[in-house]
Amino acid sequence: MVHLARSWRFNWNSSSLRKLKGAIRRPFSFEGQNLEGTASCIGINILGMGPVIWTQQPLKKLLVRSGVVVPREVCGYCCPNPRGNVFMIKAFLLTAAASTMMIGAAQAADVEAPAVYDWSGFYVGLQAGYAWGDSQVDEINDDGSLNQTQDYDHDGFVGGVHAGYNFDMQGLLLGLEGDFEYADIQGDQDFGGSDDETDKTIEWLGSLRLRAGVTMDRALIYATGGVAVGEVDMEASEPGLSISDSETAWGWTIGGGIEYALSDAISARIEYRYTDLENTEHSGDIFGGTFTYEHENDFHAVRGGLSWHFDSI
Repeated sequence: MVHLARSWRFNWNSSSLRKLKGAIRRPFSFEGQNLEGTASCIGINILGMGPVIWTQQPLKKLLVRSGVVVPREVCGYCCPNPRGNVFMIKAFLLTAAASTMMIGAAQAADVEAPAVYDWSGFYVGLQAGYAWGDSQVDEINDDGSLNQTQDYDHDGFVGGVHAGYNFDMQGLLLGLEGDFEYADIQGDQDFGGSDDETDKTIEWLGSLRLRAGVTMDRALIYATGGVAVGEVDMEASEPGLSISDSETAWGWTIGGGIEYALSDAISARIEYRYTDLENTEHSGDIFGGTFTYEHENDFHAVRGGLSWHFDSI
């Protein structure tokens, strides 16, 4: 026969759950307590207002001793099988835990992962850096024979603009880029005396290159290479006399760099390239004869730059 009295509702939180689980383990282990034949039991019901506990005085004492605060107004069910109610409570606890995990998983699924940065599109930018290298000049006699060879260093500033287009193919980037730069790469060498010298200056540079690289969200590691061109001014001089000429030299350039997107529209880069322009020469009567001076025009350069990506604005 089931007897219904008054009920006690409580807030089902993590602290209450831990206390209830502790109470279930201890009172219903039957260690030192004989609940057989009594009318004490414990049950769980899920109503609109939440879980409900029913208990009578013998079980109430056990719950209080286990740390569960039970108010004075409680209700009781007469139940011939308290051990069966323990199984019901444990099943409820497992069900509640599983429901909580499923709700958490569903909420996590609703959160969208942040979008991976897309490098595709058109961009323009500014760049500047330093160039250096070892050069050589050959002094060739009028009959074509080599008179002498001198080595010298040349170095200086490079800086200008660049523009290009990227294709980002899910981690693999392919692109085309061109640049045009002012340059002041200078070097000179003495011939015969302190006042006899040859000098050379690379005054501007340009290139058209392919870029290929690997993207890692906002980071890009790339290699680049293509055709290069530059203007080379040359001069040989002695007191009271000089000969000079300018020549546009073509060649190639190759290198690589690292680029990082600081925002959706702006990226920063650092790049190294080696450039080898064809040899240039100029001729004339100087130093007591007719000579041709042939210069090498290869150099290294490190550049830093900023790019504005229009398709990301």
